[in-house]
Amino acid sequence: AEVPRNPGAWSGLVLAAGPEGSGARAATEALVAAAELPPDAVELRPLAGEDAARALVAGEVDAALFVLKLSTPILGPLFRNPDLRLLTLDPLQVLARRMPGAAPITLPMGAIQLSPPLPPADVGMVSMVARLVAQDDLHPALEDRLVLAAMHMHSGRDALTERGRFPSAEPGDGPPMSRYAEG
Repeated sequence: AEVPRNPGAWSGLVLAAGPEGSGARAATEALVAAAELPPDAVELRPLAGEDAARALVAGEVDAALFVLKLSTPILGPLFRNPDLRLLTLDPLQVLARRMPGAAPITLPMGAIQLSPPLPPADVGMVSMVARLVAQDDLHPALEDRLVLAAMHMHSGRDALTERGRFPSAEPGDGPPMSRYAEG
C-alpha cells in the first residue's frame, strides 16, 4: 500500500513497530497518538531489526519504524532498495511537538551515500531523544562510570548530529540528567 506522508491518513496500514516495551514501539505509539489516530486504526506488529527489515522488503508490512543509528548495518540495504523509500512526515513540526522527547530533524540529501545521492532529497523525520536513567540506589561511582562510557560511545559526529551533542544535560521531557553528565 502507498504510505501517505501524513500519519493521520494511516488507518488500515500494517506497521513493523517493535515488541512491547521497545523504543521502536514507544515511538510508534507516540506517532500514532500524535496523528490523532485511534490505537486500533493501524496494526502494530512486534517486529524489530532484521525481522522488520525482512517484512518490509517482503511486503508483509506497509512501513517499518526504526529507532537506530543511521550506520546500523541492517539499514544500508533498505536505503539502497529501489522498491523502498524514506518517508518524509507531514506536518513534521506538529507531529514532533505532540510527541514527548521528540524533535524534528532533516536527513540531508546525500547523507547516507554521495553518489548516487541517498537520500535523493532532504527527508524530514522525527528524532527520538534517548534518556540514560538509573535507580536511585545506584552507587555514585558506577553512575559516574556509566555516564563517562555513554559520553565516549555517543559523543561522535554523524550525518544528523554534531560532535559532542550527546549525551547532553539539556532539559527536556522527563527527569533532569545527573550532575555527572554536566561536566
